[in-house]
Amino acid sequence: MTHPTCQTALLQRPEGFQQLAGFILFSLILNFSTLGLSSAQETLSEQTSPTVSTETSDSATIPNSVDSAPADASVFSGDLPVTRSDRLMPEQSEPEEDKVIGKGDDLFLQGNLVQIHGNALVKAEGMTLYADHIWADFDQNLLRASGNVRLISGEEHTYSDELLFNLETKKGIIRQGFTYSDPWYYRGTEIFKTEDDESYIRKGSLTTCTLKRPHYYFSSSEIIVKVNKELIAKHVILKIGGVPLFYIPAYRRDLRQDKLAKIIVRLGTDSYQGPFMSIELPLSRKRRLDARLLFDQTSRRGRGGGADGSYLINDTQYNEIYIPLFQDVTPSERKKLEELATEIKEKLDGDYDLYKLKEIYLEYRLEEADFLRAKETVAQVYEELQSKSRPGEEEASDHTSSTVTEATFSQAAQDHSDHQETKYSGGNMGYIVRGEVDAEGEPRLDPVLEDVVFAMEAGQISPMLKTEFAYHIFRVDHILEVYGQKEIKLRRIDVAVSPTDKTKEQIRELGEKIQERATAGESVTFLITEHKEAILRDVNAGQWLPLNEMDDRWQYSVRRLEKVGEVTTTVMTDRGVHIFQLVEKQPTPTFTQLATEFEAQHGDWLREEYERRKPKEEKKSPSFLMGESSEETEPNRKKGKSKKNRFEDRDGTPGDDDSIDKADRPLEIFQQHNFQGSWQNEREVSRQARQLNRGETSDLIQSKTGYHLIDVNKKRTYRGDLYLYGNDQFSYSRKDAMKIGQQYVMRWGHYHSIYTPWDNPKEGRKPLNFMGRVEWQARYYDEGYGTSESSVNSFGVLTWGSAFSALDDMDRDEDGNLRFSTKTIGEFLGRLQFSHAYNLIESDSYTLQKLPELSIQFSRMRMSNLPLLKTINEGMVKIAEKTKTEIPLLSLLAFPTLEDTSFDLDMDLGNFYRQKYEQERNVYLKTSVLGFDIQKQSTLKVSSTREIRLDVGFDSDVVWHDRDRDGNENVVRGVYGFNADARNILFRIYDISWIPGARRLRHQINSGVFFNYLPAVDRDENSRLYPFGPSTYFYERKDITYQLETSIEIKTRKHRSALRLFDFRTQLRGDFTEYAAENNRTYDYIESDITITPLPSRNMSIIMRSTHDPNVSEIDGKRFKQVGFRSNFSYRRDKWNLTFGNSFSKRTKYASRRINSSFQFRPSSLFEIDFSADYDWIEKQFYSQSLTVRRNLHDWDLRLSWHRIGIKRPPNYDNVRQDFTFQINLIADPTASVGLGYDAVTETWGFRSLPVGVPYNAFGVGNAMSRSYF
Repeated sequence: MTHPTCQTALLQRPEGFQQLAGFILFSLILNFSTLGLSSAQETLSEQTSPTVSTETSDSATIPNSVDSAPADASVFSGDLPVTRSDRLMPEQSEPEEDKVIGKGDDLFLQGNLVQIHGNALVKAEGMTLYADHIWADFDQNLLRASGNVRLISGEEHTYSDELLFNLETKKGIIRQGFTYSDPWYYRGTEIFKTEDDESYIRKGSLTTCTLKRPHYYFSSSEIIVKVNKELIAKHVILKIGGVPLFYIPAYRRDLRQDKLAKIIVRLGTDSYQGPFMSIELPLSRKRRLDARLLFDQTSRRGRGGGADGSYLINDTQYNEIYIPLFQDVTPSERKKLEELATEIKEKLDGDYDLYKLKEIYLEYRLEEADFLRAKETVAQVYEELQSKSRPGEEEASDHTSSTVTEATFSQAAQDHSDHQETKYSGGNMGYIVRGEVDAEGEPRLDPVLEDVVFAMEAGQISPMLKTEFAYHIFRVDHILEVYGQKEIKLRRIDVAVSPTDKTKEQIRELGEKIQERATAGESVTFLITEHKEAILRDVNAGQWLPLNEMDDRWQYSVRRLEKVGEVTTTVMTDRGVHIFQLVEKQPTPTFTQLATEFEAQHGDWLREEYERRKPKEEKKSPSFLMGESSEETEPNRKKGKSKKNRFEDRDGTPGDDDSIDKADRPLEIFQQHNFQGSWQNEREVSRQARQLNRGETSDLIQSKTGYHLIDVNKKRTYRGDLYLYGNDQFSYSRKDAMKIGQQYVMRWGHYHSIYTPWDNPKEGRKPLNFMGRVEWQARYYDEGYGTSESSVNSFGVLTWGSAFSALDDMDRDEDGNLRFSTKTIGEFLGRLQFSHAYNLIESDSYTLQKLPELSIQFSRMRMSNLPLLKTINEGMVKIAEKTKTEIPLLSLLAFPTLEDTSFDLDMDLGNFYRQKYEQERNVYLKTSVLGFDIQKQSTLKVSSTREIRLDVGFDSDVVWHDRDRDGNENVVRGVYGFNADARNILFRIYDISWIPGARRLRHQINSGVFFNYLPAVDRDENSRLYPFGPSTYFYERKDITYQLETSIEIKTRKHRSALRLFDFRTQLRGDFTEYAAENNRTYDYIESDITITPLPSRNMSIIMRSTHDPNVSEIDGKRFKQVGFRSNFSYRRDKWNLTFGNSFSKRTKYASRRINSSFQFRPSSLFEIDFSADYDWIEKQFYSQSLTVRRNLHDWDLRLSWHRIGIKRPPNYDNVRQDFTFQINLIADPTASVGLGYDAVTETWGFRSLPVGVPYNAFGVGNAMSRSYF
C-alpha cells in the first residue's frame, strides 16, 4: 500500500552499521550496513502484531502488512510508534545516533528491501543523500540511488546520475558523477570504489570552474585517487573552450596536506636559455630550517648546481598564567574572569606589596582668616551664579534657592570648584539616592547636605552650605522617581578651607627637619616629644595595608622603603605633611608564586567548568574520494589543530609542528613553556613574547580563547643563510652565446642577538647584536676571454646601544612631591668591526685586510639635560628672558641658550693592512678619527607675522695616521665644516564662499636655503696620506641650495579634504668646490615642476617640467638656456584611463623629441586592454609600442602581449626588439601556469609548462642561472 503524500521514516541502526563506513562519494559515509535483514526483523518482531504502525496526514492509525509496508510517515524505533508530527521536516532535523531518516513521495518496506521514490531523501549522522529513487537491499547488502543523485557531507557535495554500493565489501560505482574538493571539481564517466582508501575514475576531468560547461578543464583517460596519499592521472590534456592546448603523458599530485614534494621539476624553453630543466630537491622545509639542492640544465647557458638554505630561531622561554574563556561565556562571566586576571597583573606590578607603617603627621593649622577667605570666595561664586539666573524669574537672596542654567553652573564649577573628582566634568556627580556609598563604603554625600539637596526642585541651586573644611553649592539637574525611590542628578561646587602659603611653608620646613633627623637615625618617638605639632600614629591601626589601597600621593615614597625603620621623604597633601616609617614589609610574590597560588585557589573550578562546557568533537565522515580516511594520519591531525594549539612538547624539540593540542591533556592554568616559536601560540601572546625582555612581565593579554599573563625567562634570536652555486658562464648575447668559463659563489651570513640582564628597551638599553658574513666568489675564464678572479671577503660587526637619562629634581607633582622621572639625554652606540679580504689568485691585484676597528658614538646628546651644563643653561635662559624683545629685527640678536642644542661625539680606532699598494709590500696602518658635531635649532622673528626656522651645525674631525706614504710618522690633520639651513612657511587663507560650492582658498609658499661649507684641505705634497684609511681627500664641500614651493588649495563643501589645484616647485644648487662633480659646472640644472589638478574629482591632472642650464653653454655660449621640457596630460575614469605627453631634451649638441601616449580600457573586472606608444619626432618613427589584452574567464586568466622597442636602422645598426607572449594562469592556483612566447630577435619560440610534481601550495621554483623572458 502506498500513499502519495510525503513520507517520513525513522529506522534504528544496530551494531553492524559500521560496515558502511568509508563509503559516500568524495565526502560522505552512508551508514546503512547495519540495516540488515536480522535488524529489520528484530525491529518488527518487537511489535505486538506483524503490522507496521503508520499515520496518515490526519493522524489516523492504519494497520499495514509488512510485505506491502507503505508508510505514510512510518516510524521504526524498535519501540512504540512515534507520531508523524515529530518527523515532519527531516531536512532540518539531525538524526539521533544509530538512526537513519528516510523521506519520499512513496516509501516501501518489503522484507529486507527498502524503496523510496520521488524526492527521495536519506539522512544519517553527518550525511544527506538526495535522489529520484533510492533502493536498499539488505539481503544482497546493496545500495542503489538513481536520478539527480546528490550527496552532502559537511561542506562537500557530490552529484551523479547513478550510485551503486556494496555494503559488505565497501566497494561501489558512480556513473556520470562529479564532486568538489577545494579548489577542484572532479568529474568522471565512471568512478569505482576499489579499496577502502582508493578510487578509480574512468574518463575523468579536473577544473576549478563552477559553470556547468566549464571554460577550461584538464581531461584524463584514467585517474587513480588514493585518499590522503596521491592522485595519478594519465594522458592529461588542457582544454580551453573545448579546444585542446596542452598535453602531458602523466601527472602526479601528492594529497598529503602537510607533505611537501620530494622533488620539484620545471621544464620549458625560452629565447635566452633555450630548452631548460630546473630541478629542486628539498632537504628540509621546517619553520626553523629550510634547505634544498638545486640543479639547472639549459641548452644555451650550460648547467649549474648547488645548495641553498636558511635558518631562523626567534624563540622565547616563559611562564604563563592562562585563564580560559568558556564555551558560550556570558558577559558577566567574562567580566569576572577579566577581574581575576587584572588582580594578578596588579599584584605583579607591585601594587599588592603589604606594609605596616608608622606615620608622623603635621596638620596645617586653620585660622579664622582661612574660613573668612573661603567664605568670601564662595559668596563671590554664588553672587555670580545669581547674576546669571534665568531671565524672567525672581532673583533670590543669598541664602535662598534659585534657578541657574546647567551650562552656567557647569562653567562655574570648572572655574572655581576645589572638588577634584568632579571639577573637570562641571561638578557632575551623576544620579544619587539617599544614603548612597562609594566603592570604599564611605557616604557619597554628608547626611546634613543630603537633607538639603533632596528637598530641592529640578533646576534649583542650594544656598551656601558649610561643612568642617569646605563650603558647598549644589544644583539639582534632574529628578527621577523609580519604583518609589527618588534619584537626583546633582552638581556641586566646593570651596575648600585651606591654610595660607605661609602656613604650608612653615609646616613643610618643620617636616623636612624631622625627616632629616629621622633619616639620620634618631628615634621618631623622641622627635615627637620635641615637636608638639607632630602626631605619631599607626597607619591602618597597625594592620597590613596593600600599596594599591594607599593614597596615590603616598605610593611613590612608600614603595621605596626596603629596610625596617627607614623613613620616606615628606609627603604633602591638602591637609598636612606626612612622614612614614617602615615597620614591616611583605613583598608581592614572584610570578611563579602567584601562579601557583592562583592555580591552587581557582584551578579546579576553571578546569571543571572548562571541561563541562567544552563542545563535543564532531564526527567527520570520511570521503569516498578526496576526504579523510578512517585512520587519520598524524600530520593531518596536527595541522587541523594547529590553529587552536597552545602547547608544545615539554622538551621544546622542534618537529614538523612542534605542538601538542591542548585536548591531548588536561587544561593547565599555570604553564612553564620551554623555548617556543611565534607560530606555537596565539598571535597576541606571541607578539608580547617577542617584545618583552628577560625578567619582564606582560600586560594583560586578551585573545580569542582567554586571558594570558606571561613572564619571560630567556630569549634566543639568531638567523642565517647558506648559499653555494656554480654554473657555466656564457657571453650575454642572446643569439650567438658562447661559453667563456665558470663562476662559483659561496656565502654564509649570520645574525645573532645576545641578551643580557641589563637590557631594557623602555630605557633605551638594547641587547648586543652580532652580524657577520663570509663570501667566496670566483670566475675562471677560458683562455682569451678574461682574467680569472677568486677572492674571499668576510666581515663581522658587534654592536651595542643604550640611551642616557638624567634625574630631574625639578619634576614634582602638584603637591610638591618629587617624581624622579627621567629625561633622555642622548644615545650611545658602540661597534667593533672585523673585515678581511683576500685574493686567492696571484695577479696585479692586491689583498686588503682590515683588522679590528672600534667605533664609539654619542649621538643626539642634548646639552640642556647634561648635569654639568644644566646650571649654565638655566642662567643663560634667565638672561635671554630679560633681554627678550618683540621688535622684529632686534629679535635676531637674542641672547643664545642651550635649549634645542645637541651634539654628536664619535671616535674610530682602526687597523689596516694591504699586501701590496703600488710599489710597497705589506703595508700596515693604524688610524683614529675623533669627531665632534654640534647642532642648534632656533626660531627667528623677522616681523610680527613672519618667522624663520634656522638650523645651524658645526662639524669637526681630527684624523691621525701613524705613518704616511712619504715616511712621516704620527700625521695629524684637522677638518672642520659649517652647515646651515633657513626655512620659512607663509600662507594666507581667503574666503571664497561667493563661488558656488567653495568655502576657503589657501595659498602657501615654502622656501628654504641650505648652505654647506668645508674649506679646502691643504694637500701637503711632502706628506701624502694612504687613501685606504681615514683621510681628508674627500672632505671639501662648498655648496648652496635654494628651494621654493608654492601651492593653491581649495576647500569645498562637498569634500572633506582640500583640493590642491596648483603646485609649483623649483630648486637651484650651486657647487663652488674646486673639483665640481660634472663637467666643471658651477650650477646644477634648474628643474621646475608644475602640477595642475583642475577638477574636484581629481580625475584630470596636467604636469609640466622645464629644465634650464644656468651655466654658460659650451655649444653657443648662452646662459640660462632651456635644455629640456616635458609635459603630461592624464584623465582617469572608472573604466578607462588616457595619458598623453611629450618630451624635449638638448643637453648636448644632439636633441631628442618624443610624443608618448597610453590608454587603458577596463569595462569590467573580466576584460582589460592596455596600449602604449612612444613616437620619436626626429627619427619619424615609433620608438616603442606595446599591446596587452587580458581576459578573465571565470577561473582562469588569459594574457596576450606584444611589445616592440628600438629604432629601425641599417642592418648592422638595427636594434629593434619585439616579442609576443601568450600566457595562462589559474586564478585559484597562481603557481599553475602555461606560457608560450615568440622572440623576433632570435626568431625562436619559448614554452613554459606546469612544474611536475609540485603541490600547488608550494613556493614557486625559480631558475638560479638566469632570468626568464616570460
